[in-house]
Amino acid sequence: MWFLPRFQKLQKNMIRLNKGQIPPILSSNKEDWDSIYKEAIRNGGKCPRYYAHGSIKDALKTETNGKCAYCEAKSAHVSWGDVEHIRPKATNENLVHDWLNLTYACSICNNNKSDYDSEPRLINPYSDDPEDFLMATGPVINGILGAVRGELTIRMLGLNREELFLRRCEKIESLNILLNRWSEASGPLKDLLWQELLKEVSADKEFSFVLKKYLSDRTGVT
Repeated sequence: MWFLPRFQKLQKNMIRLNKGQIPPILSSNKEDWDSIYKEAIRNGGKCPRYYAHGSIKDALKTETNGKCAYCEAKSAHVSWGDVEHIRPKATNENLVHDWLNLTYACSICNNNKSDYDSEPRLINPYSDDPEDFLMATGPVINGILGAVRGELTIRMLGLNREELFLRRCEKIESLNILLNRWSEASGPLKDLLWQELLKEVSADKEFSFVLKKYLSDRTGVT
């Protein structure tokens, strides 16, 4: 087993997210926007989408590193991405403009989730630790045995849908090339290659949940 004490360990945050600062436009307008939204519902009119304001969406993209909060795909590659309500607005009108209830998601995960708002709850990437419910085996995400919320989240959102599976395989293949170079290197080059590996599995990278586990399994670094 190689040993270089200055090597940092892999971070454990996986797909867990931290809430950023509420955008000023939302904090200053929330009360008025709530009133207008509820009035539109009562009158059967078209509900305004103030929550999708550009500065709000940009703040959400920043805190999710531009990735879908659920599947970790860089949604801008295939779509604009959506401002997602963690608790659906259809059944929680008081949370439509609640900053803690907003995130950024790809259109597929958003549509798959739809208005589901029952028990057991889907995993909330802000208040839950995904590692309590999910594990990665190569490019596949599995629910931890007995963790019903994990399996429910995988199946409802389609976290192993074909396009995600194939994209993860590509990422793992690329990571594996670098990993093989690292395993054969020595001295300062090995140090530099390890730092490159850490960058490839950092929180801002696509599918970091899967890639960190793959790297951990093959290096013994947790």
